[in-house]
Amino acid sequence: MAAQFVLSAGAQIIASMYGIAKDINAGIDKLIDSMKDSDHPTVERTGRVLESAKVGFNIGYITPIAVVAVGQVILGNPFVAVEAGIAMAFSPFAMTCAAVGAIIYGWSALTKEEQTKILNDLSASLEIGVELIRSIVSFVISKSKEILSVENLNELKEYIRTVAATAGRTIGDITRKVSDVVSDGLDTIKKKTGESLDAASDVYRAGADAVGKTAGAIKVKAAHTAAELREKFEKSPGK
Repeated sequence: MAAQFVLSAGAQIIASMYGIAKDINAGIDKLIDSMKDSDHPTVERTGRVLESAKVGFNIGYITPIAVVAVGQVILGNPFVAVEAGIAMAFSPFAMTCAAVGAIIYGWSALTKEEQTKILNDLSASLEIGVELIRSIVSFVISKSKEILSVENLNELKEYIRTVAATAGRTIGDITRKVSDVVSDGLDTIKKKTGESLDAASDVYRAGADAVGKTAGAIKVKAAHTAAELREKFEKSPGK
């Protein structure tokens, strides 16, 4: 009787996130095929990036699992046991696009120490070598430049933004770009002050209307006054 194949702890977490109950290799292939069949260009091309990594390294499901794992850690996933409710929070497409996007935008933003910690932690969790994970990350970044358009890359940011938010992170936390940090700040201000700004706008409009009416009344009164003075002047004896 053949020995039962046991997934690494990290692979089990990814399988749980994606709802893969049995054959993880078949499950990953199905994910990739479904993404490539998508009518959504960004999803379709992200699926091609994942497929290229799987075929390029030729070590089965391990490569896509590593891609998703690295991306999830950058997004803020603590990469511990996943509860069913959390696993179903997003579609497999959204989780994959967010993970790939996080590698593209977030890996180079990390310090060397942060990168080393992620590599060491995932090496132990996935039971594969540090340099293999590093090579997979480099491959994804390089291949994405070939396959993804500017529009695709911009859409990946939205996937990142949505998925990272569940871990209390923002797009600025991932990319560490000033423009994204500023964008995060503006979004926060809008959310916190949205109602106040609406109320202030109503007050302003009401005030503007009142000022307009008052100014109109003053203008009419001034016209009458000028007419009265002119009439008196014309009737004066010295005229």
